Amino acid sequence: MFSDFHSEIFSWIRGALFVLFIINISVYFQNKKRLFLNYSLYLFFVFLYFFKPVAPAWCQPMYRNSFELLDFEPMIFTYLGVLLEALVFTYIMGRIFKQIIEKKTDLKLQYLLKQKETAELKMTALQSQMNPHFLFNSLNSINNYVLKNDKEQASDYISSFSRLIRTVLKNSERMHISLLEELDVLKMYVNVEQKRIKGGFAFSVTIDDELCLTEINVPPLFLQPYIENSIWHGLARKKGEKKVELKLTKEKDTIHIAIEDNGVGLKKALEEKSQIASRRKSFGASATEKRIYLMFGEENVTIDIQDTTSDTSSGTLVLIKFPIKA
Repeated sequence: MFSDFHSEIFSWIRGALFVLFIINISVYFQNKKRLFLNYSLYLFFVFLYFFKPVAPAWCQPMYRNSFELLDFEPMIFTYLGVLLEALVFTYIMGRIFKQIIEKKTDLKLQYLLKQKETAELKMTALQSQMNPHFLFNSLNSINNYVLKNDKEQASDYISSFSRLIRTVLKNSERMHISLLEELDVLKMYVNVEQKRIKGGFAFSVTIDDELCLTEINVPPLFLQPYIENSIWHGLARKKGEKKVELKLTKEKDTIHIAIEDNGVGLKKALEEKSQIASRRKSFGASATEKRIYLMFGEENVTIDIQDTTSDTSSGTLVLIKFPIKA
């Protein structure tokens, strides 16, 4: 069967070779890649070899019976052709699969970039809402000083406030800042707020020695809303000693931030049905949560607010956990 070029199997081989030749030459004209041209020419010459025994009489002059000059059986070209066909086909399919994988990878990268751009746009939108919210609260304090005709206090407050606002506006142009910069801004903010609260309050910061604050990136003003809540919804309604403690610790690749105050506590605030207290989770804190989720991924962030009130003390604890590397 394999020595009879007139058999049905060789008819199928000739047909397949011709079809493959047409396909590859068409692909070459579409993308102009030399690989497909060389492969199509190879297929064409192999087709001519198998077509010779059944070629019409007018085609026979085109063939030269050069195989009679050889010392080996011409059928060896059939087996070599099949082997070469398989190798070339495998190579071309490998190239095609590689191109498909590369294209898929490029599309995935483009999708991730689009996701990042979308997250940055959301972050910018939330941040643009945060700044007016913060400015409004601070300007209210200046207005109170002016109404009380306390010029010295108003001047001192405006001086501190102007330094703070310059830094806040400068940082508002950035998607993230270092934790060290965030703490510097936070200290300026607390300094301003200590002038607003009657009797003032104590503020302390404890930082784990293992933390490198310059290498940890966070959204600008992401701690300020929680400190603001501790001051105005906890300490402002409390009599006696008032304090806010900020602690930053490292656990493996995660940073733990604890903000604790000795204010009236959540439960008491709700019992008093205070409008301010009922909005303990202010717009600023809500926007900050969204910004942290966008930056680190919601599944990587934990934010928990607890009432620490007991028989002997009262207060609120905010726990924030997120990965050190975004």
